[in-house]
Amino acid sequence: MFERRQLRSEPRARCNEPVILQMPDNLAFHGVARNASVSGMGLTIDGDATLVAYLKEHPALSVLLPRLGVALTGRAQAMRVINPTQISIGLSYCFSTIEQERAAVAVAFGSSDQIIDNNSSRHAGKSVLRGFMYLLKFAGVKGTSHIIFALKAQITRLLQSKQLQKDTSS
Repeated sequence: MFERRQLRSEPRARCNEPVILQMPDNLAFHGVARNASVSGMGLTIDGDATLVAYLKEHPALSVLLPRLGVALTGRAQAMRVINPTQISIGLSYCFSTIEQERAAVAVAFGSSDQIIDNNSSRHAGKSVLRGFMYLLKFAGVKGTSHIIFALKAQITRLLQSKQLQKDTSS
């Protein structure tokens, strides 16, 4: 009921995996995978706006995951400059082997420690009382807006029916 609408085809899990972005012309950039799914990952790479321009012309790239000892190939889908020394890249995988698919799953969901960390950070500082207060606030705001909508609709119908009666009696 409270979850955000999912715009991606696959759910993404937060991660903090060191990566090396390898370009077709053997240039390499260091960075970190910030989130991952079985179909892609979000990267923060040490680079500038010239790298974004380069990736727009050459979107095919390889991401080396040193900890896992595997490289994933993909296409840069979304790129933006975060600050003068970092860019954000949304990568969509292009698998050529089953090992690459397994590595993608391992990055996204392979570690139970990662899942525990994600859940802990998601619920950090939220007590049962605070959660209940949020629920009451949500119900109050949304419930009130629904009641106001229903009342306006009822008043509009009532006025239309009175106008119709007036028009037919004249």
